[in-house]
Amino acid sequence: MSGLLSPNQMTDDILVRRIGADEVDKRLERLADILVDCVAHGASVSFFASAISTTCVGVFA
Repeated sequence: MSGLLSPNQMTDDILVRRIGADEVDKRLERLADILVDCVAHGASVSFFASAISTTCVGVFA
C-alpha cells in the first residue's frame, strides 16, 4: 500500500473536508489506501479484511 503512515509517523492533526468529483480523480489511490487501512483495523464498511487496493479504487471511481 502506498502512502500509509506507520504508527511512529502518525499525528494528532486531522482535517476532514468534502472534496469534489474533480479532486476525487486526483486522490483515488490515497482514498483506496485509507479504505483498506480502515478495513484492516476492523472497520465495517462492507468489505472483507482481504480487500485489495484495486477493488477499493472502484468505490471512488
